[in-house]
Amino acid sequence: MRSSVDAGIPASQITFPSRCISAMPPSPMPQQCSNLPSCFLPSCCLPSLSGPSKVAPFTSLPKIVTLEPKRTNPLSLPTAASPSPPTTMPPSSVQLLILGQGFIGAYVHALCDRLAISSVGTSTTGRAGTVPFVFDPASSDPAPFASLPSADTVLITFPLQGPQSPLTLTSLYRQTHPDRDTSFILLGSTRAWTPAAAGRGGASAPAADVWVDRHAPIDSSTDPRLQAEAALLSATTVRASVLNLSGLWGGQRQPRNWLARVGATKAALRDKGSVHLIHGHDVARVVVRMMDPSYFTPGERWIVTDLQVYDWWDLAMVWGVSTDAQTGKDTVLPQATWVEELMAETGVRGLPRDVGLLGRALDARDLWRRMGLTGPVYTLKTAPPPGTDLGV
Repeated sequence: MRSSVDAGIPASQITFPSRCISAMPPSPMPQQCSNLPSCFLPSCCLPSLSGPSKVAPFTSLPKIVTLEPKRTNPLSLPTAASPSPPTTMPPSSVQLLILGQGFIGAYVHALCDRLAISSVGTSTTGRAGTVPFVFDPASSDPAPFASLPSADTVLITFPLQGPQSPLTLTSLYRQTHPDRDTSFILLGSTRAWTPAAAGRGGASAPAADVWVDRHAPIDSSTDPRLQAEAALLSATTVRASVLNLSGLWGGQRQPRNWLARVGATKAALRDKGSVHLIHGHDVARVVVRMMDPSYFTPGERWIVTDLQVYDWWDLAMVWGVSTDAQTGKDTVLPQATWVEELMAETGVRGLPRDVGLLGRALDARDLWRRMGLTGPVYTLKTAPPPGTDLGV
């Protein structure tokens, strides 16, 4: 793929061709989380990686001109052991500031680097060239924010708790960086939309309507994270948007490695319905697209999935049977055997099961349409080629 990057183009004139971002390879990612990833965004999976961008900061986004890429071309990626060389001092001004450069932050940072978009990330310790930063929601001290660079867009990757915390963070940042009209993007999870109680498991009692989209009602009364999202979206003094991410994967974080815990027993597997996923590189594509003012959506939240509704029974069967290339012998995991038994017991004739039997189906069409991106680069059906992601 060929591309040309012209700096200094006014942000209002920027256009991002729908496939240019998709062609960018994913970045080095942190080691796999010790906790089981799920359909939600676990806050424990935000270790700090990578360093600040090697690209000099621009005052406006670059204009990208590109030819249609081939999705299946192998990508040459750096490894986790070779982050961008740290600078002695962080730049005073960048296009993107990543608060919490962990799993997603590393993907975003790498994509920005390849698109010549200036970016820098933070971590609690300042390791790997990131800027040390710790947010204390109970403090009104602006000093920690003063050491951060000015940015056109701030990506908040760590969870905020309660209605006051996002207002404190955005207020202190804007107070210490009055030279920019900064936009904020907060990452959330899809746990806001709970699965339907009926319909999972058997074939005889499908739920009436398991589809939910970003406009579906949310009860934030007992969830501090949802309260923070609601407060940020309703604030009149700040430009902010929320991305509700489904299950994150990429690098060494592979969904097939979750099967042993998700389906630890036949009874546990019986109750499993749908799972929704999004690759870290595709989250980065959305974030970069939202940096363009014409695509930023203040006051709105978006469901982010790869447009697939995966069935845990189907995945267990696919991943549960394999043949050794040398001996020709089959290896069958217990989960595959249990699915076969459950299909017979519940009258399910084929996999994947009907969506109505899966308990929840997330509709993310609005996001891809609004961002002008023709869907994700990676799904479980189009995983990155061997040798192009972390850990290989």
